[in-house]
Amino acid sequence: MNRIALTALVLTLTAGCTEAGEEGVLRFIGEDGIIDAWADMAAGTKVTVNVFNANTPEGEESDGLVVSAAEVDDTGVASVLGVSDNTVRLEVRSAGTSRLSVTTDVGDDWVEFTSVEPVVVLDEDGTGSVYETLHVVVGGQAPVPYELESSTGEDLLGGGLGGFLLDGEVEGSLEPAASEATVLVTFTAAGEGEVIHPSASAGRSVKAVDPSELASIALNAVRFTGESSEVEGITTTTDDLIMITPAGALADGTEVLGVDTLAEIKSADEAVCTIVKETFLSVEVWMVSLEGAGACEITATLGELTDTVSFTITE
Repeated sequence: MNRIALTALVLTLTAGCTEAGEEGVLRFIGEDGIIDAWADMAAGTKVTVNVFNANTPEGEESDGLVVSAAEVDDTGVASVLGVSDNTVRLEVRSAGTSRLSVTTDVGDDWVEFTSVEPVVVLDEDGTGSVYETLHVVVGGQAPVPYELESSTGEDLLGGGLGGFLLDGEVEGSLEPAASEATVLVTFTAAGEGEVIHPSASAGRSVKAVDPSELASIALNAVRFTGESSEVEGITTTTDDLIMITPAGALADGTEVLGVDTLAEIKSADEAVCTIVKETFLSVEVWMVSLEGAGACEITATLGELTDTVSFTITE
């Protein structure tokens, strides 16, 4: 399972993966940005637990339930960071088993959960395919996804894990995502190396690329409505949802990430469309706010490199 797919903007709950509360009042599902299931949790991470009325059909995203309080029996295993709407945020502190008790406007219930020490997988995605070297422009920031597994290879819930390091001839910094299974890397000089973790058997190969090595940049635009995800040249309405993810490329076509944090991105006519930076899975992305009828033209510029995407908006 690839834990950072920017083409999937809105994640919904997976039907059939909830856990029934012991009192039969509520249902529970763990969520870390990618996995939506009731599964074991990774020690040292943060996990969101979504709570639903037991009478609501599985697969419905929200049923209006509100959590007013939550507690964990064994705070050595986990603690409650906070509650909001129908969610409970947990900090999973150590391996063990405990009980999460929840108070809501439709009744109280509890569920048992287990946490285990995680094994970090950096070099492969969930299908077993080995990742290629991740190229990142110096000064830009890019996500490095990882998997969390048990010692027997089962997927674990959790994100925001610390302890990652840079190894090799590369300089920069690593910042754990707030809650997702992603670490954000920023390089200060060109070089090659790996992102590693003490529990990982192999690291993720990375290369820091000087901006002068970029041969081109591209505005990758994706729409989330309609039959096609294509954006260039389309005619759409102000109800559409469009995201742009600028990327660079070397002369041989190798994709280079981090360009979105360095490039200047502008709309030619803000009365028609504007650019809004939002955070998705702890990564900054650019959303197009469709304001009114007319021609929308968006341009990305980095040094002498530029790219443009354009389309038409009707009311």
